Parts: sequence; structure tokens; C-alpha cells
Amino acid sequence: MSIRIIRFICVRISIIATQVVLLLNKVFNAMISERLDSYKDTISENLKITGEECKQWSTEIDGIAIPENVFNVIDIIRKKLQLHNDKEGNRENQIYISDRRWRKIVRLLRTSAFLNDRTAVDLMDCFLIKECIWNEDVQRKTVADFVSDAIQKHGYKLSFDFKSLKEDLEDFQEEIKSETRFVKPVKYTKRKEYEIQNKKYYRVLIKGLLDYDVDDMIEKDIIDNLKESADYIETKRWRKDMGDKDPIWLKKSKDVCKIFMKDNNHTAKEYPFECFEEQKNEKFTKKPHKVVEESWDKKVKQYLEVTNRQKDELNLYRNKDLAHLRTNLFVNPVLANIVETHLTNTQKGIEKYEVEIRKIQNDYKKLKDEEVVVK
Repeated sequence: MSIRIIRFICVRISIIATQVVLLLNKVFNAMISERLDSYKDTISENLKITGEECKQWSTEIDGIAIPENVFNVIDIIRKKLQLHNDKEGNRENQIYISDRRWRKIVRLLRTSAFLNDRTAVDLMDCFLIKECIWNEDVQRKTVADFVSDAIQKHGYKLSFDFKSLKEDLEDFQEEIKSETRFVKPVKYTKRKEYEIQNKKYYRVLIKGLLDYDVDDMIEKDIIDNLKESADYIETKRWRKDMGDKDPIWLKKSKDVCKIFMKDNNHTAKEYPFECFEEQKNEKFTKKPHKVVEESWDKKVKQYLEVTNRQKDELNLYRNKDLAHLRTNLFVNPVLANIVETHLTNTQKGIEKYEVEIRKIQNDYKKLKDEEVVVK
């Protein structure tokens, strides 16, 4: 492209820009200089609300239902406001809401529901309350927190009796324990412990087996920490005639009351510890009778039917009653997350009990006879 053409284009653009500026100035000057008619009706007829329509709407708004959970949210907010006002530090920051204002707030909630084509106020409408109950700007966050907390924790009419289910499962588990556990005495062989210079020792009985007049004492921790291995480990033994300076080599035995041991002068040999017998009452498992297990399976099935009904009810409520949550004309749809928190937590609670129910069933089905109950 030649320089002459480029210069021509630049000149034309400059002329057009100047004409646009002049036109805008002309329009602005006309706007500010024309006679102002503040009362001129500029609304098209199809957008106008007639007096009769307004009266009809007012009647219909009065008929909008207020569910119990909405009343509950309002009650919780009022209590939070009272607690706020009762605090010593808030004497100069009182939040007073008259009964008359509460009537107006409820009217606003009904209006919101009506204009959103609903026949009842819902929890999303309740978020409008936070814009109606602050008196000073510094109170806005406080009341917003009150409203959000009341809606999130106390707003749902949908609730399940988890307490009864928990108690039933606890009784069921106790029934299983009483049927599948028994106690019997068991004898245990244990190494006898000695304390020397604030350390604990086991006695290895070599007196009479070798040309020694006293037995060897080996530290308890060393013996207890021996691993299954083909190799000997070097440590020290304590004897009255030697102190603890004499080296010794040890290897673990399969017998709890024996130890493989050797020193510089002897070949490896298995020696006994000084042991004693102790009797304890231990709990053991017992496989349930087939008939009993079948009756428990029926119980498990009934419990899972309950949780399945709860999940169905939860989904129905979510899909039907809460389908409009994010379509409120006057409330930020993000706030629906607060409304749904209770649902999410309730669902997690149901799933938690389902896992527990299946675990209970799995535990009694894999029981075997004569297994020690691990505490």
C-alpha cells in the first residue's frame, strides 16, 4: 500500500471522528436544554399495572402460605438478636426490630414468593430478612450471619430420626455380641520379670546346665524386640559375678519360654527362661446358628429399607420442593448452597448408617468358632 493511500485513509478517519464528536455534542446539548416534563408517561400500556390488578395482587399476596420451617427461621433469628442485645459489649450496638417491622418483613417474604410464581414462602425468600433488620451499617455482617446460620441449621422441615436408628443399631450389636461370644479360662505361660538397677530383666536358667554358679539375666526390652531371624545378635548379660560387661549372642526361639544363646566358650544351644503360668478369662467368638443368622439378615434388610426410604424422600424433596432454589428473582442463587448444606449433611448421615449396617452384617457372617476376641 502506497504512502499516499495511507495518508488519505488517515485523513478520512480524522474527519469521521470529528463529525461523530459534533453529533454527540449536539444530542447532549438538546437533551439538557429541552423542557423537562417529569410527569410525562413514557411507559407502554402493556407494562402498566392497573389499580384493579394491584388490589388483586395484594389479596393474593396475603394468601401466600408461610410454612412452619419459615416461622422457625424467624424465631431463631429473633433469639439470636436477643442474645446479641443481652451481651454486655453490645449495649451501644442494640438491634431492635419492632413487631410492626416483623409484619412488614413477612409481607415482603410473601411478595417475593408471589412474584416468583409460588404459593408459599421458601427458605431462599428468607435471605431477604438480612436486608431488613440492620439499623447501622456496622450491623450488616452480624445480621447476615444470623440469617444464614438460622436457614442452614434450623430451616428444614425435612429431618430423620437418626437417634432412634442409632439406638436400634446399638441394641442390635449387643444382641449379636451376647449370641456370638463366650468366656472361658485360658492358661498363659509368661516369663518372670526382675528389676535390677531400675531396668527389667528375664532370667535364663543356665545354672547346672553349664559350669556356672549363677543364672544369666538378659534385659527384657532386648528379648521382647528379637525378630525371627537366622542370625544371632550380640548383646550383654548381667550376672552377679560379672556385672553387665560380658558379651552374649542371642536368637529368638519359637518357644516363648526358651532362647537360643551362645558365648565365646560354648556352641549355640537353646536354654529355658524362668517362667510361670497365669490363668485369665478370655472372650471367644462363636459362629451364630443358621436360624439366628437368617433372622439377623431380615433385620439388616429392614434397616436398609428404612435408609433407602430416607434417601428417596430426600431426593424427592430436593427435586420437587427445592427445584426452584436458584431461580429466585431477588436473591443471589449462590446462597442456595447454604440452603442445601443441610440436605448434603443429612444424606451423608444416611450413608454413614448404611455403611455401619453393612459392616455389622459382614462382621457376624465371617465369625468363626473359638477365635479370641480382639479388644
